[in-house]
Amino acid sequence: MNKQTPKINLNSTLENFNQSQQIRIKFIDFYLFFLGKISRKELMDTFKISPAVATRDFSSYKELFGNRDWSLDTKSKSYVAEENFSPKFNHIFEDAINFLIGNNQFEVQLSHQSLILCDLPPSLIKPKIDILANISKAIFLNKPLKISYHSVSSGQSEKIIVPLALVNDGFRWHIRAFDRHKNRFSDFVLTRILSTKILFSDKATENETISNDIDWNRIVELKLLPHPNRKQQSKTIEMDFGMIDGSLDLKVRAANVGYVLQQWRVDCSSNHKIDDPAFRLCLADNLVLYGITNAEQLAPYFDKKRER
Repeated sequence: MNKQTPKINLNSTLENFNQSQQIRIKFIDFYLFFLGKISRKELMDTFKISPAVATRDFSSYKELFGNRDWSLDTKSKSYVAEENFSPKFNHIFEDAINFLIGNNQFEVQLSHQSLILCDLPPSLIKPKIDILANISKAIFLNKPLKISYHSVSSGQSEKIIVPLALVNDGFRWHIRAFDRHKNRFSDFVLTRILSTKILFSDKATENETISNDIDWNRIVELKLLPHPNRKQQSKTIEMDFGMIDGSLDLKVRAANVGYVLQQWRVDCSSNHKIDDPAFRLCLADNLVLYGITNAEQLAPYFDKKRER
């Protein structure tokens, strides 16, 4: 078992660097941990710095932490993380995932007080940061992943998957991947993944790529309406969901449509007679879900019928 480098205190270790340099040094560590490689060009393009400054940043990273678990690949002209690479900073899941999916610019975590009074619910579902790192690295490098996974139906098992995309269903994170054991595209919840190992000597085949995932590439058009049992609330529902002319039109990937309908509590029955105040929306025509595995399993009260 590889001995991991202990995480450092950012402020005490980098006190001789200005804030811009501190951010770039942490950025190098982030890329090596979550994507497996980084080039001078990526550092230059992200922070609009010169080649000399980028070279100095990599030298500073090497001086601080050595280079036992990362090296320069002269062929790709990129610095590459070794299999035993250990991050030198404590990366936070929320910050990491937001940067990986393009929601935030990269920055060092700074503590500050809220500008206005605000209360947010605690995040109860927190995937492990090292699990996320190996998944994002496998996606970026196009490598299969050996995982230990706990499913509701079959318990714990070992699988080899080809991770393709990160997905948030509004409640939790999962990955869209090709399952080599079942020979199909499936979803895997991040918090149910107990361990991961990137198969660096292997690579994804053509049939395992996202372009061959029919449900991922198929777009389903949904028309949502205020639930007929909530007639007195219909105007409020229209305002809450930004409806136009009494309906909300959505375009959703077939692979994710069941999650959307489940999280929004959309009545997907054929007659819209579900008597539950939690269901404020209904699906205008539930036959648009026919043949979509994700929807047939998860869409609330889906019954494959159309009322005549």
